[in-house]
Amino acid sequence: MVREVLSTEKVSNPEARKIVNEKLSEETSGLLVRRTLDYLNQATKCLEDVAGEVRRELVGLGISEEGAIVLVNVVPRELVELRSLLPPGDQKLGEDVLKKALEVLERCG
Repeated sequence: MVREVLSTEKVSNPEARKIVNEKLSEETSGLLVRRTLDYLNQATKCLEDVAGEVRRELVGLGISEEGAIVLVNVVPRELVELRSLLPPGDQKLGEDVLKKALEVLERCG
């Protein structure tokens, strides 16, 4: 069966898991969707309820959309780990912004 892509949006693992779960309840799913959901269940470290809000707040701090998604997916706990996960364009952010980002990420649970 051919499907048409209606829209695209960059989302974090928790947001993707929420979307896949909603689609599973709407229709019968194939093996690929179930395997994707299994992966997302294992890889998700941030609560679905707060992931989008945390991502938007990180972007508000000056972190790129891609960088914010990586941070929500990994949820680093240390400043050095956070800095190593950021894309090159975000490496220039000050230490005060990165410390604030760690505080925001604490809400992931």
